[in-house]
Amino acid sequence: MAKGQLGWLPQGEIAVTQPEFGQRLKARRTALRMSQRELAGDFVTPSYISLLEAGSRVPTLDVVVYLGRMLDCSLEELLDVDVAPLLPSEASRRPIVFEQVLARSASEVGDHAQARRFLENALASARSDGLPERVVDVSLELQDTLRMLSEHQARLRLLEELAEVPLVQSAPELLLVVKTHLASVLRDLGQLREARRTAYGALTHLRQPGIGGTSVHVRLLGVLISVLCEAGELDQVEPLITEMLEVAGKLDWPGFVGRAHWVASMAYAQLGRPEEAREHFGLARDALAFPSMSLIDWLRFCRSAASVLLDIGDDLDSARQWIRDAETTSRMLGLAQEQAIVSALRARYELSTGNPQEALRLYEPLTGPDTPLAGLDLIYSYLSHANALHQTRELDKAIAMLRSAVELCEKGGSYQLAAQVWRQIDELTRERDTVLADDQP
Repeated sequence: MAKGQLGWLPQGEIAVTQPEFGQRLKARRTALRMSQRELAGDFVTPSYISLLEAGSRVPTLDVVVYLGRMLDCSLEELLDVDVAPLLPSEASRRPIVFEQVLARSASEVGDHAQARRFLENALASARSDGLPERVVDVSLELQDTLRMLSEHQARLRLLEELAEVPLVQSAPELLLVVKTHLASVLRDLGQLREARRTAYGALTHLRQPGIGGTSVHVRLLGVLISVLCEAGELDQVEPLITEMLEVAGKLDWPGFVGRAHWVASMAYAQLGRPEEAREHFGLARDALAFPSMSLIDWLRFCRSAASVLLDIGDDLDSARQWIRDAETTSRMLGLAQEQAIVSALRARYELSTGNPQEALRLYEPLTGPDTPLAGLDLIYSYLSHANALHQTRELDKAIAMLRSAVELCEKGGSYQLAAQVWRQIDELTRERDTVLADDQP
């Protein structure tokens, strides 16, 4: 096949090449004198058809099946491959709701990878059958499973497609939910500028009757607060914390109250206010019903607890215990990216307790070419690794590590963080030059 942008469809190993697919799609549509709006129907939006034809999107199998039906042509014509051996027969296809039941059963025993496969089957069937409400339902369930798996890119693609579904675009409540999830995954990928824009855009939907004051309101504010903290825009954070806690308090749902305090604790640690950080961490710990939390949520709470304690710089014994709990849980889950994040947290702890050599040993595989880390997790590992190199007087390597961090910051639109890193680079460069000058005979 010709080289191009490859996308792998959820059922079968069928490769779609762009822009070739888009060119075939446009040629067939124009030959039938069909507009993009007519081709889109109620299945996708005209803008999505435009993106496909331009080669800017890679379609999923259910979208290709739909397009083939609308254009009265075979999948082989659209894809330029033999797809017959790879497609499930109608007779062998399980009901959508049964696929969802199987997915939930898999999730209950911690097999999120298997749950993903069941949900992808259900989503393909829902789209192929033209069931928009079921498409939204399954997509939201699938994006949560992808979040559990830390599959950020797959989650982003799914949510971008979901945002184009006409049913979502016509319902402010659904659009708010999708945009909140989008802002969350963009944050995780380190695309803070786009995450900030998406979160603030979602805020406008809270003016709609029946939306403000709900759990989605709390979740959106939590995502926005974390985005602003990561972006270094701390002056806007405190009013949002107050609003989030007020809305959560009125809901009187212990889980959401606890999670609101969880976010507040992390934010106050970033603001350099240790007393408030400790207070809200205690409230979060008391409110959350740990036995009912999923393993992945428990792992992330352990990580957050240790991170807050390291941020405020006290009670390192408790931080060590939270890290141990996180290490145990991450081994149980067996997720490579989560294990890497916990390893970076352990390295940060070693650095805080005066063991830079051990920190360097732990950081080495996390900042190398085969790292499982991405987005903000990778940026912060670069920064901490540079700190460890600085403490061991390896200044050239520290500067190189900071340059890797600033490149990712600028790529993701984290310009305030990038500016801070550039200042660190300047300081280290001056320090290195002074050392070199002192070493001259």
